[in-house]
Amino acid sequence: MEINCEFSEPLFLGTDPDPTKDEWEFSAMTCGIEDQFQVISDGENSFNLYPSISYAEVVIISFLIFFLFLKIFGAIWNFGHDFIIRQKWLR
Repeated sequence: MEINCEFSEPLFLGTDPDPTKDEWEFSAMTCGIEDQFQVISDGENSFNLYPSISYAEVVIISFLIFFLFLKIFGAIWNFGHDFIIRQKWLR
């Protein structure tokens, strides 16, 4: 979400209407919110898809990838280790 604000309508506080002097200030501020997300809809149901990722999602994904590699390495190790032991038993 991005908020864009624009200041307008300067008020002159002194007698000289010169905006280069410090005798003026803005009297109005208009802000607009730009949502940077997609709305995915199938006609009846819809949800918002924000293109950002949080710290918790990074931690969860890193743990899942770590355990996936651990399982793959364990499966390869068990297969190779069993294969070597069976070869020794055949001798």
